[in-house]
Amino acid sequence: MGKLTFLPLKNSSSTCRVERSPTIDRAARESHNS
Repeated sequence: MGKLTFLPLKNSSSTCRVERSPTIDRAARESHNS
């Protein structure tokens, strides 16, 4: 469960960057898929 809490935390930060770098959103999604 510890990892689950970290995922959403990083996602929030990525969402903010997604507006500027859509590539980051893709990388974050790939990490979540893995």
